[in-house]
Amino acid sequence: MPWIFFASDIRGDYKESVMSIQTMVLAVALGLAASALPKLGYTTYVEVDAAPPPPRAEATPEAKSGHIWVPGYWGWSGSQHVWVNGQYVPERLHHHWVAARWEHRGTHWYFQDGTWESDDETKSEYRRGDKPCQSAT
Repeated sequence: MPWIFFASDIRGDYKESVMSIQTMVLAVALGLAASALPKLGYTTYVEVDAAPPPPRAEATPEAKSGHIWVPGYWGWSGSQHVWVNGQYVPERLHHHWVAARWEHRGTHWYFQDGTWESDDETKSEYRRGDKPCQSAT
């Protein structure tokens, strides 16, 4: 009888390790899918009645080679405006950064998240009168 107990123990361990591997593969797949969302152009739609506060003055830290400074902006937490600090992000070849902003239309404010825009799309003119963020080279 001891060998039967031992054999069932092995089957139990095998099932646990297979489930563990499946769980790990699922977690990695979900993580990769979630990290791809910004690359797919995922944007958040925000429409509110409250105007954002004036932009905060930010000290730009020392420049980092190969990065651009993306200025801070007022975001929306679901119930109020919240300040999102500026940060350096890696440059993208043949692209420029269009900063996040709020647009006032009628009685509402609409949030436009910051995004990379292809230099080819704009033909050296920035749409909507936007200026690119400064490169830190």
